[in-house]
Amino acid sequence: MAVSFKGAHFPKEIILTGVRWYVVYPLSTRHMDETSIKVKGEWYYLYRAVDKTGQTIDFLLTAQRDEHAAKRFLTKAIRRHKGAGEDHD
Repeated sequence: MAVSFKGAHFPKEIILTGVRWYVVYPLSTRHMDETSIKVKGEWYYLYRAVDKTGQTIDFLLTAQRDEHAAKRFLTKAIRRHKGAGEDHD
């Protein structure tokens, strides 16, 4: 089955990595939230890793949007929280 990524906000590789991590690790479908916020009059990018219940498990605040730093942040957050909140049915 071919999936079209036409019009997607993120590159195909980022989307597919997010899907893989969702299947393997106990993160939510939101995985990471990116937004810009103003701190002391300056704009910053805020990245949040959230668990399946929507609770923030870690965050990253940067002065510039940085895809590589965001990916490293999410990878570290996954490593630190691996296995936390897993359901054992």
